[in-house]
Amino acid sequence: MGKLVDTVYWEDFKLYYSRAAKLQTININSLHGRDTSEPLHVDDPLQHYVTIYDTVDRQFAGFSNAIQQIWYAGKNPKAWQRDLRFENYPIDTEAWFFLFLIHRLTGSGASFSHDHGFRNSILSDMAMVCSTASDMQKYVLLELKSGRAIFTSIGNQIPCFPKPPQGMRASEYYIRDYMPTLVQDVCMELNQNPGKYSIRQMVDWINNWHKSRSLKCFHFVMTAFVMDIAEYFPEYIDPYSRVNYGKNAVEALNLIFTNEGYKRNDFLDAAMDRICEEFRSPFDANDLLRDSGKAMSLEDVACDYVRYVENYVPRGYETLEKWQVTNNSLIPDHPKHQSYLKHIGEQHV
Repeated sequence: MGKLVDTVYWEDFKLYYSRAAKLQTININSLHGRDTSEPLHVDDPLQHYVTIYDTVDRQFAGFSNAIQQIWYAGKNPKAWQRDLRFENYPIDTEAWFFLFLIHRLTGSGASFSHDHGFRNSILSDMAMVCSTASDMQKYVLLELKSGRAIFTSIGNQIPCFPKPPQGMRASEYYIRDYMPTLVQDVCMELNQNPGKYSIRQMVDWINNWHKSRSLKCFHFVMTAFVMDIAEYFPEYIDPYSRVNYGKNAVEALNLIFTNEGYKRNDFLDAAMDRICEEFRSPFDANDLLRDSGKAMSLEDVACDYVRYVENYVPRGYETLEKWQVTNNSLIPDHPKHQSYLKHIGEQHV
């Protein structure tokens, strides 16, 4: 039987979460976005000024902004991102799945800077003119052929698409020949078996779908895609189910707890279970009803925490002073990220 032992990072993580939750609440209630020119909202300059550290619910994370904006339209919980153009958006489940997957395949608009969530994103333009999955596919393929930049790899992985026929881009080949069938098959499977799948199980199902066609598994991208389904269609996939862990989340869990006797994967699950027992969303009342946080949100918080404790500052914040990009972590001796050293001009040549 394994045992979790708290490290000094556990208390630091709890403080980080409480500050991020406060900043998220301020963000939600603001009509213009959180004003970072105001005095510190929390006792941590890095979290105040660098806005990748102000979220504890996955749907409010920057890399989910574009989906959230279209789904909620004028009722977006992020008031300053409300967009009336998408009121009563008339698309079916299959089209929503196609939209989710296009967002994830193209990098989720990730940048970690001020345009985080919208970098090169075609989602809103696509949604304005498309109401079916077929129309969306045609639109994306035309945009690819036009040479428009629709991919971003800053922060999120672009999948290793299959080798295309001569004269065709790999991404174009996958979106044309594989993606429509995948989305249709996922939609059919979930309609026939609503509530049967956990997040992990559905990712495994998609991985097997790829393998059966001699394709590589887009594990990172498909995990995000399945989490989107769990987020917005919880009747199909349990949003409280266990998840797969990204590299940064694994690093965070190994910082926060010491593993005494668990096998690796069992340790990761036990660590995340402990975190889910501790934290509840300040936004989603279902957490209180379930008496549990969501692993799919807290896995993302863990990823952000690693960047935070490293004092990671992305590009786009060069105008800030040194004190404004300094964290107040309880672990001041944690190694700083290289880009942070470059940012404050202290790298050693």
